[in-house]
Amino acid sequence: MEGKYKILWLDDVLWQDGDFVEELEIIKLLHPDFNIKQVSYVDKCLEILENHLEKYDAVILDVYGVYSNNPSGEPSVKGFFPMLELAKEKGLQVYVYSGEISRDLAEGNERERKVSDEIGMNNIFYKSEGPYGLMDKIQENLDRKKCNL
Repeated sequence: MEGKYKILWLDDVLWQDGDFVEELEIIKLLHPDFNIKQVSYVDKCLEILENHLEKYDAVILDVYGVYSNNPSGEPSVKGFFPMLELAKEKGLQVYVYSGEISRDLAEGNERERKVSDEIGMNNIFYKSEGPYGLMDKIQENLDRKKCNL
């Protein structure tokens, strides 16, 4: 990894989406300080968080993830909160980039409220808006953290 900031990004779908792969190239041009490690499976992300967390400055999680040993490939929220807790426990900046969290947290969905309570509304980003606001926020927060050290 060569970038100044190392980011672990879990998403089971994005890395197979040709349009997003193009967006990722644009992100690399706009944020040359970023070195993004792409992970498709929850179990692989948990392994990295447990054993190699010191290599990363931030983590981006999708609320719904897929386990590598799941033959149906159906996404679930089963691994999300363990990953979130582990990352927070180790002091890692956590962001959510998901298409599954509704914009109206007031609808009463307990999981959505818990996500916003855990990481704050400012760190939740929606796939429908694209990744650029997310990347700008990560850059801003990591630069600020570096200045405060």
